[in-house]
Amino acid sequence: MSHSSLHGRALLGFSCLIFAALADCPAEAQITLDANFDHGSLESWSQRSGRGPVIDIVGRDNFYGGDAWRWVYFKASGVQGQRPQFSIDDGFAGGSSLLTNHPMVFSYDNENWEFFDSNFLSGGRFNFRDDTVFTQDEVYVAYTVPYSYGRTVQHTQDVLATPWAAPTIS
Repeated sequence: MSHSSLHGRALLGFSCLIFAALADCPAEAQITLDANFDHGSLESWSQRSGRGPVIDIVGRDNFYGGDAWRWVYFKASGVQGQRPQFSIDDGFAGGSSLLTNHPMVFSYDNENWEFFDSNFLSGGRFNFRDDTVFTQDEVYVAYTVPYSYGRTVQHTQDVLATPWAAPTIS
């Protein structure tokens, strides 16, 4: 390798160190995902580096076959101090155009939900991330605010306990 190549690589390495120091970027940690809970839905995932960690997710075929996903819901761990970008193929059941203006949601307690700040289609993928780092180690992520079977049963019982509803024969 020539001296100029080594010198160029050294400058590039030094520039990256300066940029990282100015950006005050934390080191990327390994993030893990889990969808093994009520209405959790995720086929698989992998992590790669980008502008912060990039988590490539694969939605489970949960909408009449054809490798189309309609529902994504999982818990991400190891995210505190991180600003990961999540990325999923745009094979959304009903067409990727329905993702164009659709913000994904996240929650620290699985009860109070917020929209991700940035949701966009790019290169055949739907990407979403928040503009700030996560303040807790675990966060739930979903296509829309989850409403579990348990909450549905409780809501139905609450409504039936009012004078405005009555059970049906069905």
